[in-house]
Amino acid sequence: MNFNRCIYFAIPLLAVGITLNVSAQQSVPDIQNEAQDAAMSPELSKAVMPQIVRLSYVQGDVRFSRGDVDKHDGGAVWEQAAVNLPLQTGFSLVTGNGRAEIEFEDASTIYLGENSVLTFDNLTAKEDVPHTEMALLTGVATLHLEPDVRGESYFIQTPTDTLHIGFGDRTDVRVNSYLDAVGLTLVQPTRGAGGTGEEDSR
Repeated sequence: MNFNRCIYFAIPLLAVGITLNVSAQQSVPDIQNEAQDAAMSPELSKAVMPQIVRLSYVQGDVRFSRGDVDKHDGGAVWEQAAVNLPLQTGFSLVTGNGRAEIEFEDASTIYLGENSVLTFDNLTAKEDVPHTEMALLTGVATLHLEPDVRGESYFIQTPTDTLHIGFGDRTDVRVNSYLDAVGLTLVQPTRGAGGTGEEDSR
């Protein structure tokens, strides 16, 4: 693996079952096109469905937008987030002086720290197999991910890299996203809504 970027790694990646792609040309599976096709085909519409993803914990200033943050202009509408808010493809979540926890169908969670931006680029399930694509544009997120359906995948993009967590991998790691680097730190595994997200590093 060739690491030409200035990236700080606090842990060995193999220890947490994360695949880190440093090539900007490498793409993730395009489920969005299949979801669009499903809207036109009754047969496909039964196979590709939105996931059930929600905010399980909110503290302080947490806001969301119903559109792609990259396409927003100065007039974007940001709404105050609340517990049990359903999250959908295209939503963006922003924390100022606040924190949030996201819960997925397989009971995996992501804890979003202060001053962070997380976009939900793809929250779909094809034939009951979840596929999740997100982008941590800036800030810190603690991942407690354990895909338990064969074929299930999580892709978390940062400005420099893409993390992939697949079926059979259990990942408990804190991701710090910077404009020119990404930092990864192992954390103690925790589950359940309302956690502090301040786990001790191993």
